[in-house]
Amino acid sequence: MRTIGEKSRTTPVESEYSIPSEFELPIEEHFPLEHPAAYDEFNERVKYPTEAEEEAAKKQRRRRMLRYLLMSSVASVSVLLAAFGQDPLGSSKTTPGGPTTPVTPTIPTILPTIIPIIPDNPEGDSADIAFPALGNTDPDYAGDYAWVEKGTETSEEYLIYTDRAGNSHFLWPGGYYRSAGVPQDSGDATIQWDKENNVLKLNNFVGGTIETNLMGNGFTIEVEGDCEVDQIVSWGAMYAGSVTIKGSGRLTVNRKLDDSGTRRPYGILFQAEDSESALMIEGDVTVEVWGETAAVLVVDTQLKKAIYYLPPVYLEEGLRTSGKMRRQTAEDGSFLGVVWAPEDELTDEEKESGVYDHTILDSDGNMMTHVVFRPSDT
Repeated sequence: MRTIGEKSRTTPVESEYSIPSEFELPIEEHFPLEHPAAYDEFNERVKYPTEAEEEAAKKQRRRRMLRYLLMSSVASVSVLLAAFGQDPLGSSKTTPGGPTTPVTPTIPTILPTIIPIIPDNPEGDSADIAFPALGNTDPDYAGDYAWVEKGTETSEEYLIYTDRAGNSHFLWPGGYYRSAGVPQDSGDATIQWDKENNVLKLNNFVGGTIETNLMGNGFTIEVEGDCEVDQIVSWGAMYAGSVTIKGSGRLTVNRKLDDSGTRRPYGILFQAEDSESALMIEGDVTVEVWGETAAVLVVDTQLKKAIYYLPPVYLEEGLRTSGKMRRQTAEDGSFLGVVWAPEDELTDEEKESGVYDHTILDSDGNMMTHVVFRPSDT
């Protein structure tokens, strides 16, 4: 299922500065047009893990996550008890002039004053307790996952945005794009990239598309003030394409209608391309997303769950789910549209592919075209 998204990361030959144009493109052709043999060269160069190696890596990730969850739970309770003058170990204390009195921790009376009550979600979707522990947090500066030629000078990671006038700006062009003459744009004051921490900072920013490629699982969008964009697109390219959204502001995505009265098919679209890529939301940020077909879509990720949010954030309506986005075509091959196939309806081939699609469904099982993540106290 490699042909779902509207955008490719191919840079049009006519303009090295253009955002990749909207058309469906299979992964086998997902590299610059002037290098048609790049996919074969990439396969010859890359050593793919064996089935045993993949299973061992999955077990290691599960053990690492279990240790994290256990330790974080113990540490959280200890901090809460200590903050309220309680001994986390339940030890004794001596009252001046009196006998030793045992101290009993009162967790049930403490937690409601610290942890906010999360409103009920009609579909029963509840917040996560932690994000997944993912590798490949940094951008692929080394160019190890470049389609054309491996190396720093030909690396293909990028961070790009368009303004509302349609002009493109590279906040970070990888080696391949720099060699093609693409300059690095400092951006305006409302959109700035912190390279050291891999954080895109938005402060009352209003713009078009924000698009990333090979920017790593540590890429973060920090939102302050009232921000609005037309779309967020991320490409994983067998490496990593996660995006974490956090901050104290509000981010509105794909609200604007075009001249025909419609919106882009997807507000937040991740083309994971056989990588461990996820959307993660935390903090006091509000994220409101629209889409003509689906507000949020993650395609071809190796993760069985790829949309996360932590308290105090909650999903106002809808249920996160995995399955497959299927294309519908007529007898003559023309494209008719897409439908969502839930996990229990997948074919054996789809189940054995090792990649998953994720979206948010309403109570009738339809892809939601408007979703809201917001803090519980707003």
